[in-house]
Amino acid sequence: MTVPYWATGTIGSSFRQYDYHRNDPVLAIAVPGAVTSSHEPAFVDFPKSLAERVYRDPRHWSTPRRGGHFMAREEPAQVAGELRPFFRPLRTEG
Repeated sequence: MTVPYWATGTIGSSFRQYDYHRNDPVLAIAVPGAVTSSHEPAFVDFPKSLAERVYRDPRHWSTPRRGGHFMAREEPAQVAGELRPFFRPLRTEG
């Protein structure tokens, strides 16, 4: 699974989430944002305040009780259930 990270030169940035307190500040994301945290041990207590520092317009926060590191593969219906309510109102904004 790590081959794409090495081939695209993004292996370093893929580790940043695990060491977030050492990261340089990032520019705030201006578009509406959503976070669905996986239920793996490293993210069970992931602070919502970190997402609020990055997204100027956080509209969705969820901490499901299922799904691990590859949640989209492990729990595809759950991920779809998270995406639909976030994107639905954005389709009507204009």
